[in-house]
Amino acid sequence: MTGHRHQRTRRTAIAYPARWHRPAHTGQGERWPIDGNTDAEASEQLAAVARFYLNATPETATISATSGLAVVARSAIDHVRDTYLTPWSAGDLRHKLMAVSLLSAMTEDQLLASAALDIAVGWARHGGQERAVTAAIAFGGPLGRRHLAEAKRWLWVLTMRDERVCQVASLAFAQLFAVEAATDTDRSEVARFLAAELRLLMQPEAAAHERRAALTVVNAVLSAARPDSPTPAVAGLVRARQADLRPVAELWAATLNSVPHRRMAVIALHLTLAALTDDTASLELAASLGHAILPRLTERTREVLALTLPDPQRTEAISARLIAAFFDGDHHVVGARSHYDPSPP
Repeated sequence: MTGHRHQRTRRTAIAYPARWHRPAHTGQGERWPIDGNTDAEASEQLAAVARFYLNATPETATISATSGLAVVARSAIDHVRDTYLTPWSAGDLRHKLMAVSLLSAMTEDQLLASAALDIAVGWARHGGQERAVTAAIAFGGPLGRRHLAEAKRWLWVLTMRDERVCQVASLAFAQLFAVEAATDTDRSEVARFLAAELRLLMQPEAAAHERRAALTVVNAVLSAARPDSPTPAVAGLVRARQADLRPVAELWAATLNSVPHRRMAVIALHLTLAALTDDTASLELAASLGHAILPRLTERTREVLALTLPDPQRTEAISARLIAAFFDGDHHVVGARSHYDPSPP
């Protein structure tokens, strides 16, 4: 059996930001991960970015300073950009977050919102690795929510950069998805954007490294927690908007069919089903998920999923009826009934 306990790895750390609780930084400025840093150090700094998104440890002095500079920028944008934003964006993690805070404050100002976007795009386009990281953080916050179309496009570009930039861009995508899933919108623009881009990269002629980077982003999005709880954002999304089932199913199938990405995708699916209550509506939703996902899987992936999804040793308990309903979504799943007893406990 393919096991996948919930271990703390660099990739799982990216996907579960709401579960991190260590302090965002120490008294000294934190450098972003460089070659030779441990996975724990890299994960800690990604955790600090996640807490920044969630405002878990707001710094009153920083907020006041960036808000004041946003006011100054109304009449002296060049001064604010050259004196503060430009050096901060290439500095240590704390200064990067200060730069993003300032861009966020500018985004809230109708007169400065476009300028804030232009600055972030400039960092993403030709600002070097340090500023590309800062741009990715910014696109996952208020700046990206206000300029969603541009944020999606530039984050996608950044995911194709080196691993360091890709990690932050993946987290930013997950943040945009989680916030969008919690809002009253007709459909998930993030899920549809990723599904469309992924279709292109699943073609045989697509570059393998780009496909891998894209699937890493998809796993981060499917594993993203709600802004206010550890519950997977995708659970609320599919419950509220049936129209999003198809793009979400495309994303899940692609990651489940990829051996290097399968473990994380199964965990995300497990946690999503665990977040559903054991009632008639949830059973129907689980069946709908199965109907949308299972036909897209390879025969081998179906076999592995039938073995691993109902693993009784998992820490999160899932109703047997929900798992049975998921597998009943497609009556041709290899061995699904033989591997799990669908009778209620």
